[in-house]
Amino acid sequence: MSSPAAVRSVSSGPKVSPHASRGRWPGPAEQAEQLYQRALSLRESHLGPHHPDIAETQHDGALLRQKQSKLGEALSLAERALLIRCQTLGEAHPKTIATRTLHTQLLQEQAVSRTKRRMEALKRVPMPSEMSN
Repeated sequence: MSSPAAVRSVSSGPKVSPHASRGRWPGPAEQAEQLYQRALSLRESHLGPHHPDIAETQHDGALLRQKQSKLGEALSLAERALLIRCQTLGEAHPKTIATRTLHTQLLQEQAVSRTKRRMEALKRVPMPSEMSN
């Protein structure tokens, strides 16, 4: 079992970057990804997989992936964060509401992206008047 000081240092927020909680990264996306994975791994090992701080890291990871246009990954992380926050903080908690809002935004972005891809695919389909007999 971890000492209370170790848990506090892990649960007090990501120490890997002062910009992590808002998805702003001063370095390349690959470095940000590695730092997020490290923060998540450390937190899970000290706090367990259903702690509210795990949801915070997953929420931040969803923001990062949203900025990288990795909507599927962002949605997955937002869904896990939302589940944890609903269970541990309740439906009306401001952090739960923030994650629900993010999840809704991601769903909307994904729908727009799918629509754009479908429209592009339709542009490549020849019209009947363009088809030769």
